[in-house]
Amino acid sequence: MKFIGEILKTRKTMGCLAALLLLGWSVSAQTAQILVQNGHTDIVSSVAFSPDGRTLASASHDHTVKLWNASSGRLLATLTGHTDWVNTVAFSPDGRILASGSTDDSVKLWEVASGKLLSTLTNHFYGVSSVAFSPDGRTLVSASGDQTLKLWEVASGKLLSTFTGHAEWISSVAFSPDGRILASAAGDNTVRLWDAASGKPLGTLRGHFTSVHAVAFSPDGGTLASGGEDNAVRLWGVSDGALRAALKGNEAWVTSVAFSPDGRTLASASTNNRVILWDVASGQPRITMGIDRVTSVAFSPDGRTLAAGTGSRGNAVEFRDVSNGALTAGLPACRSQSIQSMAFHPDGGTLASGCGDGSLRLWAIPGGRLLSATRDDAVAVDSVAYSPDGRTLATVGAGGRTVKIRETIGGQLLGEFAGRSDSVQSIAFSPDGGRLATGSGYGPVKLWGIPGGRQTAAFDGPSEEVRAVAFSPDRRTFASGNGYGKVRLWDVPSGRQTAAINAHSDAVRSLAFSPDGRILASAGGDGKVKLWDPQGGRLLATLAGHVKSVLCVAFSPDGAILASAGEDGTVRLWEAAGGRPIATLQGHDGPVNALAFHPDGRVLASGSSDTTVKFWDVSTAQCIATLLAIGEGDSIVYTPDGYFDCSAGAARYVTFRDGNTVHDMDPYGAAFHRPDIVAQRIGASRR
Repeated sequence: MKFIGEILKTRKTMGCLAALLLLGWSVSAQTAQILVQNGHTDIVSSVAFSPDGRTLASASHDHTVKLWNASSGRLLATLTGHTDWVNTVAFSPDGRILASGSTDDSVKLWEVASGKLLSTLTNHFYGVSSVAFSPDGRTLVSASGDQTLKLWEVASGKLLSTFTGHAEWISSVAFSPDGRILASAAGDNTVRLWDAASGKPLGTLRGHFTSVHAVAFSPDGGTLASGGEDNAVRLWGVSDGALRAALKGNEAWVTSVAFSPDGRTLASASTNNRVILWDVASGQPRITMGIDRVTSVAFSPDGRTLAAGTGSRGNAVEFRDVSNGALTAGLPACRSQSIQSMAFHPDGGTLASGCGDGSLRLWAIPGGRLLSATRDDAVAVDSVAYSPDGRTLATVGAGGRTVKIRETIGGQLLGEFAGRSDSVQSIAFSPDGGRLATGSGYGPVKLWGIPGGRQTAAFDGPSEEVRAVAFSPDRRTFASGNGYGKVRLWDVPSGRQTAAINAHSDAVRSLAFSPDGRILASAGGDGKVKLWDPQGGRLLATLAGHVKSVLCVAFSPDGAILASAGEDGTVRLWEAAGGRPIATLQGHDGPVNALAFHPDGRVLASGSSDTTVKFWDVSTAQCIATLLAIGEGDSIVYTPDGYFDCSAGAARYVTFRDGNTVHDMDPYGAAFHRPDIVAQRIGASRR
């Protein structure tokens, strides 16, 4: 695989450094930060243009907000901090502040120029679905599933008032152009008008037969548009509340509506992958566009372009010519895939990762270079495990229907087993490497001979969904965890069950024995990590801290530290003896699905649905490097202070943000392309 260093060597490095000096940039100051040009990893739920039309903001279920150059499509910044879906974004009238609302019940205000978080507004007790600035920019309104509207002072973040009256979740809110009236749409089939200053109800607009998802005022403030689950867009007179027109033709739920700046055109998006541009005067459709999984629409300030947010794996945002509906540009979705599983080779020289697209990737440690990428299956590789001697690698793919055993050197397939009815969800090698245990959704835990893949035994337990399996280091005890929160302990020689523990109130997602075999850790869908005495199943400690399901646990090689991670996007370190919290590692923008300690114990790797692998220094609890696979066979590895290495094909996605400006790799690449520093930072040694 060709890496960027081979290209940079052919360039005039001294000329690049001279250009840096002419720009007044100090290499030692390191003001520039690497910015990988990559899209959202999940559905884009909301889009908004800045008032000058130069910037587009996109909100996503991947917990992030991204800012893009609307003309070039270049990523300007990724705003992180929300811990759940981001459902809505809105620019302040002067374009300096961006507001975002999330299912994490919060509203965040960001400085657009720098991407800095200005404040977090918390008073809702359910997800925030919509936000809107007043025309003077002094106040912000938020709508929530808690059935309230809240009015905030932007400068101070102070809650000014709460509006109540809806009987169901509120999905959308909008200010009238003069700022005097608020309109809200809700799941109680109504649209309500409010006096923005006093919160007094002005009227209830009834006409939709089911939930209403979207509202928008015309630019002159005389008309209000609403769309909902009755497949209709309705136009209302604001002054009298009268229904002026019902626009029919969407044939599916309407999720978003927006007026053009001149008020002559209304855009509506619906769940049948259609966007319709309506002539407001006649109420007739002018243009119908097919846009895959469209969720939201917004007009550019000049009215020439319509931006559409989508859930597509192609273009996450599409730009359409309003005059004819033609696709003019698109912002691509994420070019990488979620990390589902990981394992270090016992010698520490390789990291294997299983990905959401069915690929298996092998990374060189400590440099972080991608050694190989093979499509192991058509769907996600949910589990990977090296045998203790490092000679074989086991993977689970095809939705759990196949387990493959291959040689680690050369990759030759040695065996393939399980069956379509097994739905294997977890695997574990025995300490001697002679057997592989599989836990599945249909039937008992099975033991398979390695490398041939012949079933040698099964633990005779109830037919249940087994989510997690683990062998004790002495090979005498086996643990399994099911989808109902129960942990079972088994005597391996006899196959007899020795204990059944009601461990969690939700599914057991992961199990791990300490290296000395004295502690069994279990991770639960209830957000708890629990420590058990494997001899009898006595509870030793309950570790609370995660706010969502815990997906994985792992002990350090010396057994002193337990790491846990889960759907809240955090990695937590605990003292294994007693469970005292040590540190919370934050940096992922999505659920953390996999953890693996390097064999030397100094580095912890975490893999996430945000498509990255992060390396953490265990002693300092700091992120030291991030790995990202791009496309089929390209990759980037970079440190928090911008040093990087990448394959030649990934070089075009490497940019640098210096202050408020984003630059191409040149002239920064010559100074920051330092594979030696990347390897030094990761620092893990090969045995």
